[in-house]
Amino acid sequence: MRLIKCMLTANDCYKAGRTITPKGVMVHSTGANNPLVARYVQPVEGQSNEAQLKAEIGGNRNANDWNNPGLDVCTHAFIGKLADGSVGTVQTLPWNHRGWHAGTGTSGGSANNTHIAFEICEDDLTDEGYFRKVYQEAVELTAMLCKTYNLNPLADGVVICHSEGYQRGVASNHADVMHWFPKFGKSMDTFRADVSKAMTPAQVKPQPPVSGKTYTVVKGDTLSEIAQKYGTTVDTLVQLNGIKDPNLIVVGQVLKLPGSTTGFTPYTVKVTVTELRIRSGPGTDTQAQGFIEPGVYTIVEEADGPGAKRWGKLKSGAGWISLDYAEKV
Repeated sequence: MRLIKCMLTANDCYKAGRTITPKGVMVHSTGANNPLVARYVQPVEGQSNEAQLKAEIGGNRNANDWNNPGLDVCTHAFIGKLADGSVGTVQTLPWNHRGWHAGTGTSGGSANNTHIAFEICEDDLTDEGYFRKVYQEAVELTAMLCKTYNLNPLADGVVICHSEGYQRGVASNHADVMHWFPKFGKSMDTFRADVSKAMTPAQVKPQPPVSGKTYTVVKGDTLSEIAQKYGTTVDTLVQLNGIKDPNLIVVGQVLKLPGSTTGFTPYTVKVTVTELRIRSGPGTDTQAQGFIEPGVYTIVEEADGPGAKRWGKLKSGAGWISLDYAEKV
């Protein structure tokens, strides 16, 4: 998960300053064909890190973002495309702040008083690749929040979407996200199950050592099996080797492997973010291995991967972390 903080300090909801004791997480989607987080989130003009945030999130020439007064809506985070085209999360309210996201339900109650909420930026609902990325980002964000507030995502009413909130009488009548998830074989039941799975650290499987910088294809090999064997991704192998068709590799073909330790000097990094995700390989599309807490760690290998500019392998053997969130010391 890539987490950026850009609080909507000019929004009237933020200014209200009310807090809650989080008892759940509500999943929303924007209902508009615009996957860019910058459409909804911008820093306040003149704040100290304005330029940095715009470089990460992107700009909004229309100035119709939610960091303005006079709006009757505000949520805790947005998931969508950032300035570099990758998918990430931008936090917009403190997690225990009372948001304006659910409205009032038929029971007279509101999930605003109980649930942290985030919006997933919709595209035209046809791009499966984009959906898979934002879905996984939403899973990881929800898992982090459930761990932070000791919530069980499988318990009744804890993790719900806006349409489920309406059915429970604690939200207005909106269809999100059930107009989108089923298009790609997902539902809130699969979402809750995936969140629960993400909260449970998987057993780390030892990876076979990489004896050099290359691998020679043998009969029966597939690119996905080779990627899994060496703790990397198909996309990484495709890019590294200039492969045009990932389904076509031939016996005897020599493939370059990422992350060879040859000539690499280990170094230490300081992690300051809470619960940084550990991966089985360099990239957000590899298996989640649990979380790493703030502290100082030794990196024994580096590699490029999707979802972050650089990835580092931990000396402990637990897996890989994004070096975007680690400071070299």
